[in-house]
Amino acid sequence: MIRGYFLAAGTARRPYVNALVEFPRHRRRVSVAFLIDTGADRTVLAPSDLARAGIVSIGQPLGPPSTGVGGTVTTRNIECLVTLGNVTVEVTLLAFEPTDADSASTSPQPAIPSLLGHDLLSRFALLVDPQRDRVLLLEPHEANALSLP
Repeated sequence: MIRGYFLAAGTARRPYVNALVEFPRHRRRVSVAFLIDTGADRTVLAPSDLARAGIVSIGQPLGPPSTGVGGTVTTRNIECLVTLGNVTVEVTLLAFEPTDADSASTSPQPAIPSLLGHDLLSRFALLVDPQRDRVLLLEPHEANALSLP
């Protein structure tokens, strides 16, 4: 079981989970707070998290553009290992290209957070219970052990 948490974003609270992201080609790793995004097809690294790992996105292969409520953002593909709890997955993540808002931001939250998308979420059962302050990712055997109708 992987325990997540809620962070305040204005008046709303958003579900997050921490993961270790390793970049074998670059011999780097970084702990990343991922916003759980059930509407995102792919997991995406924010420019600030990539920078904390000491990796620049320029020079990485171009990925598909990411389109959301805020518009369209250029992405790059980056090979990595993502460890959530006891589960390690080799995956090609998308890295957002930095924007002017990323470098100009003085808030503790980056302009664009890293997103945990369906490509990784589909490996788990997700429980988000704001009333009880619970964010859980359950491995299949843990979800199957629950006696749910």
